[in-house]
Amino acid sequence: MKKIFSILAIALAIPMIIACNKEDKTDPAGSVPSEAYKAYEMDVTFGDNQISFNQSGNYCAVIARELLTKADGDFAYLSGVYTVVGSDFLTFVLNGIGTLEVPNKDGDATIIFKPEGGNQVSMSGKVKHDTTTGSTADLSRTWVPDSTMISFKIPGTPEFATSKMKGFDLNEIEAFAKKNGVNIDPFPAGLSAEFFAFYPNDYLSVKFKNGDTYIATVKGMKITAVSQPDLKYLAGSATAKIVKGKLVFTIKGKFEAKDGKVVSVTGYLTLVRKAVN
Repeated sequence: MKKIFSILAIALAIPMIIACNKEDKTDPAGSVPSEAYKAYEMDVTFGDNQISFNQSGNYCAVIARELLTKADGDFAYLSGVYTVVGSDFLTFVLNGIGTLEVPNKDGDATIIFKPEGGNQVSMSGKVKHDTTTGSTADLSRTWVPDSTMISFKIPGTPEFATSKMKGFDLNEIEAFAKKNGVNIDPFPAGLSAEFFAFYPNDYLSVKFKNGDTYIATVKGMKITAVSQPDLKYLAGSATAKIVKGKLVFTIKGKFEAKDGKVVSVTGYLTLVRKAVN
């Protein structure tokens, strides 16, 4: 997981990895129109639990396992599709885990959570609607990779080695990097991304075609020092903006590969809004 998100940070402009966990259960991307669900773009916290809803009908949850049926360990990392009913008081139906009842207003609130097959709990918590404005106001939704362009440059070589790829495929990026002298460890097979889902609470889930889904916490759009077993950031900057309805990440920076070589990298990832099923 750390290895995957070190490369994501390079190729994708995902900075400052706070947490990274392979999720416990995967459901398809949401199929509801953005316009219908933008009003429910919010973050709900109760105790140490957090559930966030994006405007494409996807949820992302970090829930104490003790609240879930037959669960053990500290927390479950979950994502999937939600539906909602109500106006002043909302009932979210979370495909795969249960229901969540919250008032449709910001601030302190009593949160009612009922896991599938489990016991209902009522806890004090908070509700916060997304109020992001500006160029990334539409970021919190589900996106499909359209294309990736990535360039590597190793000191002593005359120019950048550049490749443009369809979608976002970590196996293809790995092969291109190694072909051009960038020494990184191999990834598992099937790491071609199906979709990226962003949420108001700074969570990001990435679903890969091999069935794996990874959840990370990201902050802002600026790369800071991040160290991983095989890669180390030295410097970098990143931006994300929506251009003609597409989400475009741009990254420029340097990292140290596991063999000690300092590699400059420039990357662009373009994503499109996920179509309604």
